[in-house]
Amino acid sequence: MSSKQGLYDIQEYTDNELYDILDLVNPSDRELEAKILMEIHKYENINTKSARKLAIFFDEMYNHFFETEEDVVEGFESDGDGEYAAGGNEVSLAKEKYKLRDQESRDAGQDTKRFQDKDFEDTEEYREDIEDRLANATTSKDFFDSFDTDNATGNKDTAKTVKFRADHEGDSSMKQIGSTEVYNQSNMSPDNFKNSQVGYTRELDYSRGKLNPIMKETTKRIISIDSQYRSDKRTFSTDFTFNLSEPLKDVISLKLYSVQIPYTWYTIGKAYGNNFFYFKGRTPGIDTDTHDIKIEILAGNYKPSELIDTVNSSINAIKASTTDISLGNTQLLYNPNTSLTTSVIDLKKSYNESSYNLQFADTTIPNYLGFIDTEYNFRTLRSKIDTYNLTDTFNVTENNNYFTINIYQDNSTTVNTSFNISINPAIYTRENLITAVNTALSNETRLTNTNCGISADNTYIDMSLQLARAINGVKSSTKTEVVFYDQQYYTIDFTNGLFTGMESINIFGNIGDEISSIINILVINQLNQTVDALKDSVNSSPNGLPGIIVNGTYTELETTTNGNGIGATLTVVAFDNAITSVTVDFPGTGYMIGDTLTVDNSLLAGRSDDLIFTLQSDDLDTVPNSIVVAKEQHIFTIKTKFHNGNINTNYNNAEVIHNIILENAIAVDYTLLVLYDEIEKAIKNYQYNGVQIFAGTTVSQAGLMTLQINTDDKIWTATNSCFGFEFTQNSLNEILSESEATEQSGSYTITTSPYVHLIPNTDTYNDASFNGINDLSFSIPRFGNKNLTEYIDVINESIHTYDLSNNNIFNTQGNTSFDYTTAYPDYTHAYLQNQIFQMNFAVDKIFDETMYKVDFTNSIFYKILTFEKQVSTMFPGVDQNNILITDDLEPTYTTTTDDNTYSINEETIIFTIRPRKSIDYNTLNGNEKELDTVFTIGNVNYSDDDGNQFTLGIDYKSFQVSKLINLFIRPAIRDYKDPLSGKNTFRDIVISQESIPDGFNISLQISIKKTLSAKNYNIHFKDIDLNNNLTWNANLYISDKLKNNDSIDTSGYNIVDMSGNYKIYDENEDGYSIDSNQIDASGNILNSTGSILDASGTILNSAGSNESVSGRIIYTVTPEGYVQISGTEQLISQVGLTITRLNNKFSFKAIEDGVATTTNQNDVIITLPIGTYFRDTLLAEINNQIAQASSTYSTISGTKLELQRIDNKYRIKIVMNIAREYGTSDFNLVFFDDESFATCVSGASSIQNTTWDTTIGWIMGFREYTTYDMSATGTAEDTVVDSVNGNEITIKGDTGLSTNLYNYFLICLDDFNQSHLNDGLITITNSDTTIPLPSYANRSNFVCDPVTGEKVYSVVNDNVTNRLTEKQIYATQVAANSTSQDSSIGTSVSTKSYGSGPFVTDVFGLVPMKISGLQNGSSYVEFGGTLQNQERSYFGPVNINRMSVKLVTDRGNLVDLNKANWSFSLICETLNKLEPGT
Repeated sequence: MSSKQGLYDIQEYTDNELYDILDLVNPSDRELEAKILMEIHKYENINTKSARKLAIFFDEMYNHFFETEEDVVEGFESDGDGEYAAGGNEVSLAKEKYKLRDQESRDAGQDTKRFQDKDFEDTEEYREDIEDRLANATTSKDFFDSFDTDNATGNKDTAKTVKFRADHEGDSSMKQIGSTEVYNQSNMSPDNFKNSQVGYTRELDYSRGKLNPIMKETTKRIISIDSQYRSDKRTFSTDFTFNLSEPLKDVISLKLYSVQIPYTWYTIGKAYGNNFFYFKGRTPGIDTDTHDIKIEILAGNYKPSELIDTVNSSINAIKASTTDISLGNTQLLYNPNTSLTTSVIDLKKSYNESSYNLQFADTTIPNYLGFIDTEYNFRTLRSKIDTYNLTDTFNVTENNNYFTINIYQDNSTTVNTSFNISINPAIYTRENLITAVNTALSNETRLTNTNCGISADNTYIDMSLQLARAINGVKSSTKTEVVFYDQQYYTIDFTNGLFTGMESINIFGNIGDEISSIINILVINQLNQTVDALKDSVNSSPNGLPGIIVNGTYTELETTTNGNGIGATLTVVAFDNAITSVTVDFPGTGYMIGDTLTVDNSLLAGRSDDLIFTLQSDDLDTVPNSIVVAKEQHIFTIKTKFHNGNINTNYNNAEVIHNIILENAIAVDYTLLVLYDEIEKAIKNYQYNGVQIFAGTTVSQAGLMTLQINTDDKIWTATNSCFGFEFTQNSLNEILSESEATEQSGSYTITTSPYVHLIPNTDTYNDASFNGINDLSFSIPRFGNKNLTEYIDVINESIHTYDLSNNNIFNTQGNTSFDYTTAYPDYTHAYLQNQIFQMNFAVDKIFDETMYKVDFTNSIFYKILTFEKQVSTMFPGVDQNNILITDDLEPTYTTTTDDNTYSINEETIIFTIRPRKSIDYNTLNGNEKELDTVFTIGNVNYSDDDGNQFTLGIDYKSFQVSKLINLFIRPAIRDYKDPLSGKNTFRDIVISQESIPDGFNISLQISIKKTLSAKNYNIHFKDIDLNNNLTWNANLYISDKLKNNDSIDTSGYNIVDMSGNYKIYDENEDGYSIDSNQIDASGNILNSTGSILDASGTILNSAGSNESVSGRIIYTVTPEGYVQISGTEQLISQVGLTITRLNNKFSFKAIEDGVATTTNQNDVIITLPIGTYFRDTLLAEINNQIAQASSTYSTISGTKLELQRIDNKYRIKIVMNIAREYGTSDFNLVFFDDESFATCVSGASSIQNTTWDTTIGWIMGFREYTTYDMSATGTAEDTVVDSVNGNEITIKGDTGLSTNLYNYFLICLDDFNQSHLNDGLITITNSDTTIPLPSYANRSNFVCDPVTGEKVYSVVNDNVTNRLTEKQIYATQVAANSTSQDSSIGTSVSTKSYGSGPFVTDVFGLVPMKISGLQNGSSYVEFGGTLQNQERSYFGPVNINRMSVKLVTDRGNLVDLNKANWSFSLICETLNKLEPGT
């Protein structure tokens, strides 16, 4: 540089030299600008001459790089006159920002000129004078006195002055001390200071001049605000208050300069509740938040496909972890081509009977049926009624300390889950044991609503438990079973003991009973183990040692004996069809001379007879009189078994093993008698848990051990147990009456042998040659003194017994008592109805395929497989006469054919079924007199390939094999009905085809079920003793028309002739045809008026005409072929129950959360018709009403009351099956509501609530509704559901998925001054549609109309209101209701649900978010252009010490940067004062 001043001339440097000064290498514009601005800010705050020069230098450097001729320094006005300095350059505007305060020029009143470089030299002499004065002054008073002006205070140095001088001693900066420092370090008042001789830094009085026509009266500073320096780091980084490092005086404007925001905010954010949505129950019962299903994802930024995958992962996680509700196939689908999201929703929530109670109106019905309470739940097990002493003691061991909970599904024998409830072994009183069980139940997390307690009068014990829904996955079909174990099993294992070689012995018995067994442990002769010692003892073998046998060595051959010996095993060597060697592997014990020792021939390959040895003296080794026993000799092991024979484990899950050991401390030589005594002593003295459990064991001198086990106390079941439960297996959905139902009067005795005889009513099946082979008959055994119910039980037991050995002809297997849920039983059964004896006959006498032959002559199969074929491919097994005979049930035959077409018409034969004759295979079947059945195709309707409909007639049509089978043969088989029984004889025949090259594989499975039903029989009620035929008629009032050889003959018509109608016969054997409308649900025949037909009356026949009936209906044939026999009179009088309107109701009451509702809509109420009932008729009517009853939502199918015979007493069992199923349509899909989408934000003073247009539903494109009612599945106008597939509901988004949520952010800056406009942003808003209330209206007079939900103005007790006119009242109501209305979009989205816009005060700047391509975690930086045009101007100069800042979204919510920090900078413009203090 040529001169010192040239150092500060920007024109003297190249760009690279300027880069070097800034310590930058090839910087970007953004880096270069930031570095220069930092240097400017650094030096402009230092009040020295060199610093001011550097500030101007860097400012001119900024102009050099970033300003054009048209530009001015950012934030400052240009000169306006366009003056240029020598050389053609414009005078630097930067110097105007950093004027030297030339005190001499001011004192002289000179005009201040635009600074040139020389201006920095003019004041040097004066500054040196000031410096000399400071150096010579010892106090501030001395300093001011040097100007001949007294210190206004007259005081000595202040502490500040002393410290100031000490700190700056020798500091060159003291040469630049100005009036500000002197003023600050003195105690001089502003007025005196102004009048003092010191005027070094007094503000210039600006004035207009030629070079400076407009002097700048303001200064500008950059303010940097960084959230990382906020005082409370716990607050949101986007909402904080701060103090400035130094106050800003006389501020006239603030301008946004730059902003830096890290891209750490989330489109899906947790803070405001937009990272989840709900499935919420809409149906009463599940319409509380406890049943909400929350689908939540982690906060973050997602691509569209990532968002859908993440939501589906959350759904799948709930599927895997939640058992209370099934989400089935619930999922979201995303179409990247349309950007549309589809919701597939498949929800199911089920409740069963454990959520209900049975409640009777009063005690009338339950007491009559044997129940002692009026309310029962279906999760309680009750003991037998007895007197229970709480002080009784019980010994609880590992064998009896637990019971099992089984979980299974209704009608399934498979246990899904099983777990035990156990208590610690100890001795308990009954009271303590009940408490221990109660504790164990309450500690089991898989159970809820548990309790175990005794009644107040100590007469019964209740144990309650319910499956916890959240763990067990309860369905409507889920059942709970409590299993107690009442038997114990023991295995005595002699392995590795004193009696090694003896086999293990198993014994068992009931808990609480004596368990014992006699075991022979006689220590006597054992086999001689010398090789081949037994070879000479085989004389009792049929063929001795020679005989056909496969060569080889046969080891460990087990033996049997006719004596008491046990345990011997042998090895046999065979060669050349002879046994060449016999060796005793194990000698066993207890064998005697003359005993036989046998090896079964099945163990010796090829040998046809057993190998038998007769023992001789040389074959035995006699045990000496004394035996040397090892120290603590092991005798045997006793292993307890339990749990239906499985190995028993204790409560620590360890196997329970009892090792019996002799108590000798050393090896001892015992005689046999002493040894037996020692063994007995060891067994008796053995203790387990302090109890001698084998104390009753004895060992005789003959070596017979009577092992007696002291079984555990009865804890759970039977008499004298602690709890007194009646059964080992208990289903909690079943309740048994505590006492016997009301006894029914009547006493019956059978001394003869009555029976029922069914004889086929056609000669085809009743030919004399058959010798009654098709007859059916069952007998009633003799009995004495039984009541009516017991009498009927005997009849049903007889039918069932007959069925067990006759192929279930009467269909009773698998069926028990008739539950009256249908008109008639579907099996043969006797019962009472309306006090009249009824007996339903359901017969299936079947002739199967082994009793027939299939003839393919002239059939379609003959044409396809044989006719004009070079090689026949007829089914295997078909003989040369085209006859197929099978001896197997349902055989399958397969063959092949070509792909030609074949002609058929309606008369084409499929095959002919012919009965097999007894002469063919010497067997009589009873169907030999049947006529052949020619099975033709018939008039089949079919469609061609174009969908045209045709009917196959007499004209021939050609079809390929596949169409022949599918269009004609299969339908013909499917639709066939046997005219005799009305059933499909060929229903199980299966014909199929499979395409192969050049043809087809054809498969034929033959299954024939020719059936005789009850209608095909004459039914006779007989007694063997014809002279004493009293039973059927005298006891049960069976009509004389059905006694002995008399019967109703129904052979005159076939089932198909009945056309679905019923045939009924009265006592005169007159027959009538009625349709199903004349039969009620309980099987009662109705008269023409719709009432139950009595002894006689008028019926409406199937032709619609009235007919008179004489006497009772005694015989009914149903369309299914059943026959119903009815008595002619009501049976003997019984103890009845009068039902009135006061006691004719009971209910299944929903009690648990999920089904309980305030409207009781899930309750099922049973109402009995008023009248008098007996026990059986009451049960029948209750079951009848249950079968017809259901609530709108709960179903009770399968619920019934049964009569049970227990311990010779009749008790009532209630079997409960309740299903409350909630499906998808019972839920709403909720993307937004006012309650669930609020969250408490850390650092905020109130709860923050998201808006609809920021939720995940909005983002995914579901914008038409906030809540989707999934029951709205009607027309397009009233539905939100796009499709329904069973329980699956599909909802499609109405716009594309978009993860770009925010368009801009707002910086809200509160400077705690009111000298500016607070609302810096104007946006759109909704129109105000409310109407203010009139002045004469009183808000306290409004009431809500419960029907319309609108406000109604009440004029009661209001003198002022009573004076209002009708029009005034109407106007008031309209105004009030208008305030509660808002405009709505669709049906569920209120405008209030949307973000109302960024209505925030103190908006300082709007920052457009241009984040396309910006990576997460990167910083968004903006500092140019329009951003810097945002300025806050004050009405007048203000001072700013403190500020509060918020960064909010375009929705008006705080931006959540997830604990990241952000910053922004301002340019602050302040006034330069004319004089200090002004």
